[in-house]
Amino acid sequence: MIKIVEKIIRGIFKGSVFPLLFMMLLVAGDVILRNLFNSTIPDTYEFNSMFLVVLISMALPLTTLEKGHVSVTLIQQKFGRRLKTVCDVVTLSMGVAVFGIMSVEMVDRALYSMRSDVRLGYLRFPEYPFRFVFAAGCCLTSAALLLLLIETLLSRHKKQMV
Repeated sequence: MIKIVEKIIRGIFKGSVFPLLFMMLLVAGDVILRNLFNSTIPDTYEFNSMFLVVLISMALPLTTLEKGHVSVTLIQQKFGRRLKTVCDVVTLSMGVAVFGIMSVEMVDRALYSMRSDVRLGYLRFPEYPFRFVFAAGCCLTSAALLLLLIETLLSRHKKQMV
């Protein structure tokens, strides 16, 4: 099961290149049109904002799984192994809960946006698909944190057995 979740997270991360490519082409096209033809692409800002959400939602789970985030260990480096493990278990548990709640809440908001037909910008594109992607990203980040929590608990258990 753990390997399946890791494969899903890595596959989604590989797909995060597409929103980045879309954003890059959209901004470049908007700048070229603005400078050459004194015209713009409608809703460039709105599309970039929404695709940035998609990009982050696709990249955050793998960054979390690989512990690629910035951490400050100024105080924690003075702790013993047992206290470090306790701190890791508490913070990982809180992260699983927070991202799980965010995921459920975002699904609720996406369903509301879909029922209410919330649309953005001049082109009136729907908002709910971006909310569903963000909910999926939160869910996968919660799963990544859960995997790290299990790994921490198992490594602590193995150290106690030796």
